[in-house]
Amino acid sequence: TLGSQKLECSIFASYNGVDARVVGDSCYTSIITDGLHITDAQRATRNSMHEYLFGGHLSYDFSHLQLGLTALCYGYDKCNARRVREYNKYQMYDGIWGNVALNLYSSWRSFRFFAEAAMDFRPAAALICGLSWNPDYRLEMALMLRSYGKGYTATHAAAYSTLSSCSNQYGATTSIKYIPSRGWTLHLSAEYSAYPWSRYRIDGPSWGSRARIDVVRESQGGSQLQMRIDWRHKSESGSTLKGRLHTRAALSQCWSLSARIEGGLQGFATYGEVGFRTIGRRWDLCARGTYYNTKDWESRVYIYERGVPQSFSVESFYGKGWSWYFLVKWSPARFANLWFKYSKRYCAFFILITIPG
Repeated sequence: TLGSQKLECSIFASYNGVDARVVGDSCYTSIITDGLHITDAQRATRNSMHEYLFGGHLSYDFSHLQLGLTALCYGYDKCNARRVREYNKYQMYDGIWGNVALNLYSSWRSFRFFAEAAMDFRPAAALICGLSWNPDYRLEMALMLRSYGKGYTATHAAAYSTLSSCSNQYGATTSIKYIPSRGWTLHLSAEYSAYPWSRYRIDGPSWGSRARIDVVRESQGGSQLQMRIDWRHKSESGSTLKGRLHTRAALSQCWSLSARIEGGLQGFATYGEVGFRTIGRRWDLCARGTYYNTKDWESRVYIYERGVPQSFSVESFYGKGWSWYFLVKWSPARFANLWFKYSKRYCAFFILITIPG
């Protein structure tokens, strides 16, 4: 990276292993991004092919405006053998691919504005822009607009998207955060998304919208109360209305209790949890019991669970029944951590040792 007070130029390059399912010695059928290498099948995909990447970024700062230009090229050392379907045929590429993007950021008083326009080698275009207003610490409002072409392909894009890629959608998102008094926070958000082309398991155009209200009460001692109402509508499946009531009580510096009930008209899930953590954080323990009662898979409830590293932390509950788990984390030294989780569904053990320096 080179530059002056206002101008900066960066050049970068890399050659890294990529997890993928490989057929033969020269082709791949899918790229794995979950980072898990627990089973034999998962370990077989680890660094099974490589990606080469190079590019650069140029930016210039004005008094209230920053402009930037980014160019990126990348490719794999194996050819693309993915199956072509109606929903992904505009996302296929082989050999060298790349993107060029122009971005800007500006601020004026309590307003912030950003925008980015990009194009790939097809060429297909994508655009995102947003505006936020923060007059004081109690109020913040934001609006974001996006439009991604159905054929736009950017493997390394990290812009906001309701799909797994920044393509085949346009929409708007707005949010408001308001602090009416000390300890209370109100969050309001709404979104509309349209998909002009087919998606995975959905043929033809579709659209969706959602609205959410969150009310949070936090105390200085660490206790918390949260209430949420979440409404969603999908053109292919209709509307759903769900709610959440969550509470956490800090009994002392070491002990805590938490409980939650979450669900909708077709079913719910509720849990209670007790936690213990020593002041020096050498020991961290928790135990949770969950009861769920839903109509079917479509009315399932997702709930976050604490777990060991490299494991899924969000569980889905459907049908009727009980679930439970017990988790222990022990840190015998600053460079060593041990996790043990025993649940109704599985048992897991993980050791992490960090070499100093």
